[in-house]
Amino acid sequence: MAYVKRAKDAIRINTTDLTGAIVSSGVFDIISKCAEKGLITTAVENELASSSTNHSDERRAERLIHNIRTSLFEGTEEKLMDDFLCILYNKGNIGARAVTKKVASDYGGNLPEFQKLFLPHQPTKQIPPNQQDNTSSNGEPNTSNDGNISQDGSWFKKTFLGAHTGNETKQSPVFSYSMSAKPHGLALIINNVRWLNGKDTRHGSDADAKKLEKILTELCYKVILKTDLHATKMKAALEEVRRDVQDSHDSFICCILSHGTADGVEGVDGNGITVLELAETLSPKYCEMLKGKPKLFFIQACRIKDEIVSDSTGGDDIVPDKPGGTPISLPPDADFLFGYGTTHEIPAYRKQVSGSFYIQALCKTFAEHSSSLSLYDMLSIVHQKIATDPDLRKYCDEGNHPWQMAEMVSTLRGNVYFK
Repeated sequence: MAYVKRAKDAIRINTTDLTGAIVSSGVFDIISKCAEKGLITTAVENELASSSTNHSDERRAERLIHNIRTSLFEGTEEKLMDDFLCILYNKGNIGARAVTKKVASDYGGNLPEFQKLFLPHQPTKQIPPNQQDNTSSNGEPNTSNDGNISQDGSWFKKTFLGAHTGNETKQSPVFSYSMSAKPHGLALIINNVRWLNGKDTRHGSDADAKKLEKILTELCYKVILKTDLHATKMKAALEEVRRDVQDSHDSFICCILSHGTADGVEGVDGNGITVLELAETLSPKYCEMLKGKPKLFFIQACRIKDEIVSDSTGGDDIVPDKPGGTPISLPPDADFLFGYGTTHEIPAYRKQVSGSFYIQALCKTFAEHSSSLSLYDMLSIVHQKIATDPDLRKYCDEGNHPWQMAEMVSTLRGNVYFK
């Protein structure tokens, strides 16, 4: 079982480089070769290669890598890894070949056919069975049929990692959280839409909540949706959901869609609650079962001191999520991540029909890349989408509004991979 995990880890930590290698080598050709070798099914091949599928070459490569990684099982992982690396090495350029060597060294298992690619050609000698000897020239027993390739991959390690052939296979120094539970855990969505004090209704927020519920369910979370909560009820909702956390869960997600303050969010009663107060409910002091596990908050709300009055007139116009306070507070505990729709003292904009720029970008990115990229990488993509969104840029430029930029604040100790 250890080599299955090592195989999956080797592919996962090299996903970005593998994607580039596959694209540069001809993604359709690689897909076809993988199907010929039985690494993917015909149905998967047709889906990946279909011209009607609106995927970029990078997306097709990512999906191919995901299908191969999820096909790694005890007893089959060695041949699958061997075949996959041989295909990419034989079809690829110098850069792609370098990537295959890196994956092989991270895996560290036996790859007989792949290793043969680096042996000098030698004529095959026919040796009568009664003259065959199972020892090498130095008297050590051979561990493979041809006497040149070791079953533990030490030949490959020696060739590409230097003279040492012990257990020093190069591994990524970045820690990754265990995300193997089904479900991963609970995901609470707090969707505040209608205020009691007459403040603008947050039109479009229901679209955000709907998309979040869909993608979080697909990511294997049990979703709980709460709507229009007072400030104190928001904290109470987290405390209530906390009681359902199980020791088997490997993470927790909380999404808050609301008007905001500089250091937190508003309840529909107009009162604010800080991020610190909300996050503390999940700290090890109050929730031992989430100790050492990722606790992820995604917040769509303004982070400004003074209310901004929108000049929107309806339709799918863009409006800010309002109001004010003091500098941001964060809990000191490890294993928290806070994804904000905007930076401090800047509004977070929202379309009144299709939803906020941040949540829509977040859901789209999770849907497209959660099978292959880490949470950090996906949030970088979200930040890029917010920074370059043409509708948002036009609204800010033409109305002289502050420019929105998403932000991430994290005390996570490593990578989070949802799949």
